[in-house]
Amino acid sequence: LLPEARLEPVTRPTGPSSRTLATIPLRLTSPANPVAIPLWTPTRLTLVVTWIAAVTALTAIGLVLRAAMNLADRRGRFVTAVTHELRSPLTSFRLSTDLLACTDDETKRREHVESLRRESRRLAAVVENVLAYAGLRLGCERAAAGTIGDTLDALLPAFEQRCREAGAEFDADIEDARAAVVRVAPGSVERVLANLVDNACRYGVNRPDAVVRLRAIRDRESVRIVLSDNGPGIGPTERERIFGDFYRGEGSARSHSGMGLGLALARGLARAEGGELRLIGRNDPGATFELLLPIETSP
Repeated sequence: LLPEARLEPVTRPTGPSSRTLATIPLRLTSPANPVAIPLWTPTRLTLVVTWIAAVTALTAIGLVLRAAMNLADRRGRFVTAVTHELRSPLTSFRLSTDLLACTDDETKRREHVESLRRESRRLAAVVENVLAYAGLRLGCERAAAGTIGDTLDALLPAFEQRCREAGAEFDADIEDARAAVVRVAPGSVERVLANLVDNACRYGVNRPDAVVRLRAIRDRESVRIVLSDNGPGIGPTERERIFGDFYRGEGSARSHSGMGLGLALARGLARAEGGELRLIGRNDPGATFELLLPIETSP
C-alpha cells in the first residue's frame, strides 16, 4: 500500500503519534508525495466553456439591443425632423392660399403668390434631401463620366442666384480643373455642392460684405472643389459632429430651419463616388469645405 514507506527506530520518547507502533519502538515514515491534481479536468473544462458561451451570448444580445435602440432613435429623429420641416411650409401654404382668396389687392396677391413659390421651393428641397438620403442608403444611382467643367457650368447660375437671395456675393473660379474627367452618379456633385452653398447662405452671410467662394483645383489624381464663406465659422468641438445624421449646430436649431441631413448626405454622396468631403482651414475666417473627386482619365 505504501511502497515508499519505511520503519525507523524510536531512540527517545515521543508524544502520542498515529505512526508509532504500540509494542515495538518503531515509527512509520514516508516521503512527502503531494497528490497531483490535473489543471483541466472535465468539470473545469465544461465550466469554462459554459462561461465563455454565456459571456459571448450576453455580449451579442447587448450589441443587438444597442443597434436596435440606435436604429429606433435614428428613425424617431428622422420622423421628427421631416415632420417639422414639412409642417412649416404646409402651414405657410395654407395661410397664403387663405389670404390670396380673401384679397383683391393686386400687390398683395403677388406677394402671396411669391410666398407660395418660395415655400414650394423649400418643400421641394426637403423632399429631394429625403429622397437623396434614402437613395444613398440603397445605392441606386449609377455613375457616368464627364468633365467637371461641364458639370459646374450647369450649376453655377443656380448657386449665384441662391447667394443673391441670401444677400451674399458669389465668386467662382473653375478654370484650373475645367477639363478634368470624373466618374460620378448624376446629381451627386450637384447635391453635395447645393447643400454646401445652402449652408453657407444660412449660417455664413450675417455680415454686409458676405461672400461665398467656389474654387476648382486640379491635382495629379483628383479634383479639389473648395467652397468657403466669411461667416462666423464652426467651433472646434463641432468640426466632426456636423457630419452626423440629423445634427444641427449649436444655436442653429433655434435660428434656422433644417433637418440636419445636409452635410451627412453630402459626405455620404462624396464617399459613395470614391471621394471625400471634409472641413478644412482651422485658422481661416468662416467655414471652408473641400470636396475631393478622383480623376478618371487625363484628356
